Amino acid sequence: MNRLLALLGASLLTGCVFVDSQEVPSTNGSSTTNTNNGTNLLNNLNNVLNNVTNNVTNNGTSCVPETDQELCENDGKDCSAYTVTDRCGVERTVECGACVQGVGCGESIPNVCGCPCTIDGECYARVANPNNPCEQCRPEQSTTSWSPRPMGSPCETGNRCDEGASCNADGVCVGRPKVCNEGGACKNGACNPITGECDYVNKPENAPCGDDGLPCTQDLCMGGVCHTLASNTCVIDGMCVNGGTLKDPGNCSMACNPTIDPYKWTMAAPNTQCDPDPESCAIGACTNTGQCLTTNNSLGFNPKDGRACTQNNCNGMCYAGTCQSMGSSMYTQCIEANTCYDAGDIRPTNPCQWCNTGSQVMYVTWINVADGTPCLDGIVQGTCQNGMCQ
Repeated sequence: MNRLLALLGASLLTGCVFVDSQEVPSTNGSSTTNTNNGTNLLNNLNNVLNNVTNNVTNNGTSCVPETDQELCENDGKDCSAYTVTDRCGVERTVECGACVQGVGCGESIPNVCGCPCTIDGECYARVANPNNPCEQCRPEQSTTSWSPRPMGSPCETGNRCDEGASCNADGVCVGRPKVCNEGGACKNGACNPITGECDYVNKPENAPCGDDGLPCTQDLCMGGVCHTLASNTCVIDGMCVNGGTLKDPGNCSMACNPTIDPYKWTMAAPNTQCDPDPESCAIGACTNTGQCLTTNNSLGFNPKDGRACTQNNCNGMCYAGTCQSMGSSMYTQCIEANTCYDAGDIRPTNPCQWCNTGSQVMYVTWINVADGTPCLDGIVQGTCQNGMCQ
């Protein structure tokens, strides 16, 4: 404080006023002017002291405020005093200097000497173009048109979703789009240009949501959350194997049984389907001791494919795991010279008989065609009568 008072005394003797720690020669050496300047200086010094105190003690944090000169330049002010809040949040009264060469202060714009720029008939201080934040009134470059601000100057694009906006070499304010990826793997995010905040919506149900690195699992979105769904599988020799699969169709001692060990062939669970003989009609089920026992003892189609089995080149039926011959014909085929023929086929040895349903339900056999049906016996053209071509 003593040093500041000493500076004040020196200013009163020399007829200078201090503006932002810079001496400006006084244009009037009268004692009245010196007194006024001294009063202004004292006020400025008190403001500086108060600002320093506030900046150091405010919330216990340290903040470096702009100088008076920086504030004056930033706001396009070049004369008299005005009130402004600095970047540290402190309201200050700033003295920006005095006009020279007879130019009045505030004649056109408050706290501005004269009219720095006259553009399109309007007077502007050293401020940004209201239509382009990367242009500014810079009278040292032009007093009649907007001049580009230096490349890299911070600016506002008007879109709250633009971050770190600055002026590029073309004089355009450009920012980088705000990235919204904090919602997790099952949410889509987008920035709201009105609020500048990220809005999130759930991805569709069962949408993939990455890979957790676990084999034989699926990672799917459910209700906006990524879930790992473990399937009933094993991982054996680097391959995914479905639960209940046997390494060999008839070996119940080597199966994928995740409840025992999902990484090795182990004992099949009881009642796991097995196949004791792939060439036969037999299907079976695994016992709790690892045996594959035949389970189909009733007469019927082959349980493996749901069809009649083949016996002596013709249809048969499965019983107790074997294909049983059903006489010369059954269900859908007739036999002739150890060859099977489908229902509706003409008998190769008699043009007046065909393979069709006989007297027994579900059987087919060779039966006579209707009398009078045209027939050809060798080279003789005739008609069928009682199963004979005449």
